[in-house]
Amino acid sequence: MKQVINFLKNIKRRDHIIIVFHNDGDGICSCLLMKKYLEKKGVEPQFIISQPMPVLKSLVDKIKTFDTNKIIFLDLAIDQQEDIVKELQKYTKIMIIDHHKIVKKLKNVAYYNPRMYRADVYQSASYCVYKIVSKLTDMKNYLWVAIVGIISDFDVKDSLDLLEDGKRQYPDTIKSTKQEEIHKSFFGKLSDIINAAKASNRLTAEEIVKILEDVKDPKDITYTNKFIKLMNAYQEVEDELENIKANMRKKIEINKNIIFCELDTKYNIGSAVSTLISKNYPKKIVIVYQKRKNVKVNARSQNKKMNVATILRNAAAVNKKISAGGHEAAAGALIPLEYWEDFKNKLIKIVNK
Repeated sequence: MKQVINFLKNIKRRDHIIIVFHNDGDGICSCLLMKKYLEKKGVEPQFIISQPMPVLKSLVDKIKTFDTNKIIFLDLAIDQQEDIVKELQKYTKIMIIDHHKIVKKLKNVAYYNPRMYRADVYQSASYCVYKIVSKLTDMKNYLWVAIVGIISDFDVKDSLDLLEDGKRQYPDTIKSTKQEEIHKSFFGKLSDIINAAKASNRLTAEEIVKILEDVKDPKDITYTNKFIKLMNAYQEVEDELENIKANMRKKIEINKNIIFCELDTKYNIGSAVSTLISKNYPKKIVIVYQKRKNVKVNARSQNKKMNVATILRNAAAVNKKISAGGHEAAAGALIPLEYWEDFKNKLIKIVNK
């Protein structure tokens, strides 16, 4: 943690900073927390850039077009794409705050991941960012952002200290820190709305950050004009999910220990759908995929004997153009369309061996 704190302490107003963050609820909240820390130092990031995971290979060329000297990666397992880090290090200093499984130890990078100290810990990037920047400045006014990020990443068991702080700070909003209860709270609803707004493609992750950064009190968000955009997007996605639920059995292909489900929708809801299916098939690996220019995969498994991030990375070895990564229970991959069948067949062999 010391390297990361020193990196943040030494940021100057003259620095040209880019924040690169995961394009989900946890990544969005992490980015907002980091922006608020920089704002307190009188620093405005040059750009914020959202990315899927794995990160797009075009990211390097995009960053090269900017005159930047510091990059902050948030909620991205960028150590799993070491080539990107090495290329960017030629031009800029790098800091990373992440919480995914550590695959490689990166050199000459300010890096923090709670798994450095306990391999099985599960603390969201929002939790980590809040705890770190709170060592440098008072962030209590943005505790709600950290809580929304924690809930967005689902598992709260290793983040109870912040949730208890939230219970004291927002007693009318948080009645219990139990997982089921906190997901039903106002902050849980806000997490659902943020994720749905992004999935609808109506708003970019960057635009959602902008909407949230103008909010001083979380309860005020429902009174802002921009909140209507979030709610409309949320309702669209909820309607689509209900339609998919009604036709789920027709879409599922079961192959022993693995389930495939192809989505034909304009919305980026693979993550939500894979979670829904996984609840009904807790012992199997669920692969939800959408075919566009590439095939985007969302994988889930509640079976602790199956590490989906490792399985996807092993299947991705069929071609260098395939990228994959994530958590033990939730992971993703991006596959060029022409290599989809090779990837799928490799996946089946690995899981059903």
